[in-house]
Amino acid sequence: MGRKLLPAQQNLFLQQQKVKKTEIKRRLKILGWSVFLLGVPPWVIILISKHNYIIAAVESGGIPSMILGLYTVYYPDKPLNKELDRFASISMYIFIVIGVSYSLFEYGGLTAFSQLLEMGTIIGFFWLVATCLLKTSLMAGYSLC
Repeated sequence: MGRKLLPAQQNLFLQQQKVKKTEIKRRLKILGWSVFLLGVPPWVIILISKHNYIIAAVESGGIPSMILGLYTVYYPDKPLNKELDRFASISMYIFIVIGVSYSLFEYGGLTAFSQLLEMGTIIGFFWLVATCLLKTSLMAGYSLC
């Protein structure tokens, strides 16, 4: 027969198991952010080669946010830098403006159906962000809807 663990030993064992699970989740998140970041340049190249400038800009504009997400998971004990967070948010909007402007310039206005689909993607992106903000009880999501 096996030896029974004392309550203090059981508690220590359960704590160790919880720490292991937390560390595994953290490492998987780091891997996920890393793969996500590595996948952006090929997608941007493909999108630009197909003249989908708006979506390419949205993908490119998300890179600072992805880096910030990776940093947050890699250093979970450090507080979020508000300036970096603001920069990541602003860069997304700047890239969207650049992408839309260049697309309108390249096509001579809103002349292609693909541009309308890209605009729809941007609207869907904002709707997704607003929903996520509302889900986390941040009232800023209402301003995006």
